[in-house]
Amino acid sequence: MKKTVILILIIYILSGCSDKKTKDLVSQTYETEVNKDFNEDKRVKELTADIKKMEKDLEAVLNIYQKLGNYHRALGIKMIHYKMFYKAYEHFNKAIEFYPNSEMLHYYKGVAAGQYALSQDDINRRNEFLEKAKYSYEYSIELNPGFVKGLYALSILYVYEFNRPADAKPLLDKLMEVSTREFDAMLLRALLYEDDGELNEALELYNRVLEQSKNDKNIVIAETNRDKIMSRIANE
Repeated sequence: MKKTVILILIIYILSGCSDKKTKDLVSQTYETEVNKDFNEDKRVKELTADIKKMEKDLEAVLNIYQKLGNYHRALGIKMIHYKMFYKAYEHFNKAIEFYPNSEMLHYYKGVAAGQYALSQDDINRRNEFLEKAKYSYEYSIELNPGFVKGLYALSILYVYEFNRPADAKPLLDKLMEVSTREFDAMLLRALLYEDDGELNEALELYNRVLEQSKNDKNIVIAETNRDKIMSRIANE
């Protein structure tokens, strides 16, 4: 705007201020530019106010959205507590819609699916939900490769439900790299070493459990299995 007014003023001055048309042109241009700026400033203020209001509304919606996800998660955990595993599975599915990148939610979904599968007499239904459990655990690990709960749960599924112990070994090895005090995982890995005839490796893990664990159940299992291996070695 300033450049336009200045240009016209220069023309006006150069003309000797004698031309009435030039005066009128200067006056009209100035008024037009001032009104234009005023209208634009007003519109900017209106748009800025609208944006702030929408941002506030959006924040409120997002808060409700997050609360819904948290409610479904809480209900899923409650349903597991009440052994209503299919309901739990549904709630975790809903919660994942709100938090798709939560490894913990995918893990819980796997737990619900696995427990529901084990409660089914129909073999097809059972297998369907075991597969769902496997996929959920796998996805939780995909989201977080060092996710201890997912690694252990998938290992259990491979060993006891799918009869695929070879697939469980690298998962357990990874788990024990991530966390050195996962004694349930150590016991399971020691059993797999035993099955493979790797008795020294199994003994090492049983001894680690006995040295480090404070859990009576773990201690009894480790001690019993260690003694069996030592007796087996002595008799060979």
